[in-house]
Amino acid sequence: AEGIRQIICHIDESEIAGFRENPQNRCYLCKRELFKNFLRIARENNFVHVVEGSNTDDVGDFRPGMKALAELEIKSPLRVAGLSKAEIRELSREMNLPTADKPSMACLASRFVYGEILTEKKLSMVEAAEEFLRRYPNHKGKIIINGDASGDNRSCTSEYTNYVIIKKTLLEYGYEPDIKIKPYNPPIKNRIMAFNAK
Repeated sequence: AEGIRQIICHIDESEIAGFRENPQNRCYLCKRELFKNFLRIARENNFVHVVEGSNTDDVGDFRPGMKALAELEIKSPLRVAGLSKAEIRELSREMNLPTADKPSMACLASRFVYGEILTEKKLSMVEAAEEFLRRYPNHKGKIIINGDASGDNRSCTSEYTNYVIIKKTLLEYGYEPDIKIKPYNPPIKNRIMAFNAK
């Protein structure tokens, strides 16, 4: 926002002790570590309070992260004011805030059952599928994945390529994806040289 100084705090959640094992208190472990860092930044900048944006709709759910907020004495002004998610959106529209209709963004780790080991690959798969659903919420029928494998990893059929990861994820969501790419491409450098030689 204009006139407000922003401080970017880079935290790798996967390095938080216990996070990758995905226990039932994963949210507690993550929230506690995140807000401990926010409190440190607040102290360094002489801030009096640290606040977060939960609302009354969050109260009834199973949210172990709330315990971490209480332990660290993090303020929750929207929840204390008795505001629901719908009411916050309505107030945001009245104030012409660009976030009034912003879709909810759940933690990617919450898409996995407790106890399933979390990896970068699994999280990126879910992220790709959810980005597709955000962009095309009413899509019906087959999805064609077009692209061009290049660089060091030139195979399009390897299970580690983005194309195959996205295809597997969309299959899990009930879509019918199909990859329309050559199974192998020469290095991009060779293709550029071949084109320039014409």
